[in-house]
Formats: sequence, C-alpha cells, structure tokens
Amino acid sequence: MIEALPHLASIALGFFAKLIALKTEDAKNREQLMLNALAAQQGAYADARSYDTPAARANRRLLIWFIMVAVMASVLGYAVLDVPVYVEQVTQEPSYFFGLIGGGERVEWVKIEGIPTFEEIFRWGTMIFEMLFGAQLARRS
Repeated sequence: MIEALPHLASIALGFFAKLIALKTEDAKNREQLMLNALAAQQGAYADARSYDTPAARANRRLLIWFIMVAVMASVLGYAVLDVPVYVEQVTQEPSYFFGLIGGGERVEWVKIEGIPTFEEIFRWGTMIFEMLFGAQLARRS
C-alpha cells in the first residue's frame, strides 16, 4: 500500500493541475469574449454617433430649451404672478366593524403658499431627455 502512495499522489497532483489549467483557460476565453463584446458595443456607439445629423442636433436642442422654459414658466409663474396653487388632499375615513361600515375617502383642495415642486414636470423632462439621448444609441444596435 505504501508503494502505491507516490503513484496515487502524482496522479492526484496531475488531476488538480489539469483542473487549474482548465480554469485558467476558461478565464482567458471569458476575458476574450468580454473584450469582443465591448469592441462590438463601441462600434455600435460609433455608428450611432456618425448617424447623427445637424437637423437632429438642432431638434434636440430645441426640445431641451422648450423643456427648460416650461419648467421655468411653471415654477416662476406662481412666484412672480402670485397665482394661487391648490393641491388635492385625499384623507381616508375610518372604517368600523372590520371594514364593512364607513371607510371611504374624502377629497379636499388645500391652498398652499410658496413655490410648489412639480414632480410630474421633472419626471416628464427626465423621460424625454432619456428618450432623446438613449434613442441615438439604440437606433442602430
């Protein structure tokens, strides 16, 4: 049994060395595939940038200015022109008897003072910006 131990040890060592070599080769192949994918993506970006025309750039600038003016007019209009701002406030009525009696909603309009923030305007502006600049890259790929 002791005579077979050096032979078994060399076989086991060779087996583990082969596993390490296969793992290294797999990592090298994955890295090469990742580099190829990044090169293809960079080529798609370059194609999308070369596809951009002066009219498309002017259209994009015009839309950006329009969004900025709309945000400024909506926010400053309330501060400069002293337009009253009313906000919808929904309150839940209490329910009784395990929710079978009562439990409706009451809607009232509350006048606020100061400059309001318009989440919808900023969300729409963000969506339009993402659509404009993201569409240039997604058009060719």
